[in-house]
Amino acid sequence: MNTYRHWRDDRRGSVSMMAGLAFPIVVGIAGLAVETSFWNNEKNKTQTAADFAAHAAAIELAKAGPDQPLADAIAISQAKQYGFNHTQLTTAVSDGDEGLRVDVSITQPVKRYFSRLFSDSDLDVSANSSAIVESAGEACLVALDPNGDGVQFSGDTDVTLNKCLVASNSERSNGFEVSGSATLAAACGGVVGGKNVNDSAITFSDCNKVREGISPVIDPYADIPMPAIGTGLLSSCVSTGSGKGKNSGSTPLASGLYCGGLTFSGTQQIEDGATIVIQGGRLKNQGQATLIGNNVTIILMNDAQVFLTSQATLNLSAKTTGDYAGLIFAGDKVTQSTNHRFAGGSDSRLTGAVYLPTDEIELRGGANMEVGCLHFIAAEIDARGNSDMSNSCDGVGTKPLVVTGGIRMVKS
Repeated sequence: MNTYRHWRDDRRGSVSMMAGLAFPIVVGIAGLAVETSFWNNEKNKTQTAADFAAHAAAIELAKAGPDQPLADAIAISQAKQYGFNHTQLTTAVSDGDEGLRVDVSITQPVKRYFSRLFSDSDLDVSANSSAIVESAGEACLVALDPNGDGVQFSGDTDVTLNKCLVASNSERSNGFEVSGSATLAAACGGVVGGKNVNDSAITFSDCNKVREGISPVIDPYADIPMPAIGTGLLSSCVSTGSGKGKNSGSTPLASGLYCGGLTFSGTQQIEDGATIVIQGGRLKNQGQATLIGNNVTIILMNDAQVFLTSQATLNLSAKTTGDYAGLIFAGDKVTQSTNHRFAGGSDSRLTGAVYLPTDEIELRGGANMEVGCLHFIAAEIDARGNSDMSNSCDGVGTKPLVVTGGIRMVKS
């Protein structure tokens, strides 16, 4: 009887049994906690990789424009630093209202350990990140050369850029300069390098001061083709003597190759739709003179110069279709390295873009060409005269000169 009571009242065996049954559960909970921490770490690692990949791709696209292969290459290069390969990463590039956008998605399988008791398949961890290259606006006056003087406003200059920006790709410490009694009114201004600006002389509607360290403005006309000299209408030079392009009331200038420059006097018409190629020499006015042309492009080659005095009046509009859409003047990047002077009178009307990417443009005197759409694009721009430019270019054929702002990250 005593033995039965002893066996009945003895709890030591039941405690051991309960402990034995509970131990795997406790170990499992601890294991799952460790495994969950591991999953979270992999999730954070994946998100970091996606963020860096999107940001790096956006920086490059800010310089190059929309380019899916470039975005893929940059994003993959960044992700590899975190152990991801291209089969785990996808990118998408879009150009919307907010600006140029890069979306990056990364998915990786993560091994299970304790949780494999419940599932044999790996756990997928994914992360998404987006970077937007915000647009600061569009420019209508741009200096392209990173090693040049950029944009310079000096002397008794009064320049107004209606609804647009002025931008300089110059990397110099004074790549954007406003000095002397010069004044500048614009939406905003930006420079890749540094500035030397009298802040009281500028009036900006969309920003407080010239922005330094911007991304370079992409040349939207970089790939335009130059005409082939020696073929077709360009097989021989058109005479520029006393009968052509010299006298008031002369025959309108037709498409062709004008060698050694072109002088106009009186009122000189260019045929509608003409492409005028000037090889060497100067395009200049002789005394009080007007040059008129609709739907035309004037191409400069072999260091041909535009040299206009204050007695010149230009009334020119660019082609709206074709290779030279939007371009009133276009310079050959291979054969041009010179300077041009625009000092036309206040009655001048230019509609389109003056594109001289390897040359310097000098704006002098009363080059007050106020129209709905006028862009000046050159290696360097030196303004010492009163000028008005504008960016109301719908239907003109010009390409936007986008000035990028910052990189904004967006996590999905």
